[in-house]
Amino acid sequence: MEFFFFTLAGCVLAYLAAKSRSRSGWWWLLGWIGVIFVVVLPSLKRDVEAPHPDTHVRCPDCKELVRNDAVKCKHCGGALVPVADLPVAVRGLVGDDLANALKDAARQGDALRVSQLLKLRPTAVHIQDAVRYADLYQHAEVLLLLRQYDGETR
Repeated sequence: MEFFFFTLAGCVLAYLAAKSRSRSGWWWLLGWIGVIFVVVLPSLKRDVEAPHPDTHVRCPDCKELVRNDAVKCKHCGGALVPVADLPVAVRGLVGDDLANALKDAARQGDALRVSQLLKLRPTAVHIQDAVRYADLYQHAEVLLLLRQYDGETR
């Protein structure tokens, strides 16, 4: 009789441990061995406060993660443009990714995307590359946007 209660307790503990770690409840079938496995395996719960592309972006100056609605970087103190209103695909772009996205938008003549990407403060070199593409593909509106932004940053 004690063996039955001991086994039942192991099954219940395995089930509760698995559910608390966001794992399948089927671990109860293994009883006490299931308890050991569930405790040893990492939890599948997602940390709510962990940085996620929907909530954080990289600072263009120091490349640290900051909340996407921040006005000032908490790491370097650099001024940020809140990008909460930008599309998710644009938010996390920095460095070469930002440069490539800017060149692609300039090549396609997408003035809206160029203006969104300019809010992420690309470097002068990236702007000049995009200007060359816009000039090459003869997109006057994009060219005007890029030259206007380049003139404001100098």
